[in-house]
Amino acid sequence: MRVGIQPIELPGYINRAQMVKRIGENRLEVSSLNRWADYPDRMIQRVIGENLQLLLAEARVYSAPWPVGLQPDMVVDFSFFELIGTDDKKIRLSVVWTIRAKDDPAAGLSRRTSLSEKMPGSGFEDIAAAHSRVLATLCRDVAHALNDFSAQ
Repeated sequence: MRVGIQPIELPGYINRAQMVKRIGENRLEVSSLNRWADYPDRMIQRVIGENLQLLLAEARVYSAPWPVGLQPDMVVDFSFFELIGTDDKKIRLSVVWTIRAKDDPAAGLSRRTSLSEKMPGSGFEDIAAAHSRVLATLCRDVAHALNDFSAQ
């Protein structure tokens, strides 16, 4: 099975080099000192690809753009609504993801994952570690769905 991961869609307020956290319902704190190693959309696409490759040992996982001539058997799209730490020591993730098969693009599976997880603190190091944990949970759900979908 060849799985393709499409580019990740993130809201603009979190797809920036500076780390961001929510402080209250209507305010964000953009750190001038704490930065991601790359833009979050690219990092998340890479992390999802690596996680799925580990979880789907029999599959080959490719992140878009994939090699010329490669046609993945299944393609997964992710549209994030939220992936942000909060000052009340939580990380919140909300994403819609869709699996489509190359042989029947009209048939697909679409799910929404919403997670909220406690963090030990509300600092940017806590937020970065919590990102990894909620993305790992998301990837486990996607891997199970890919296995089920390919078995149909």
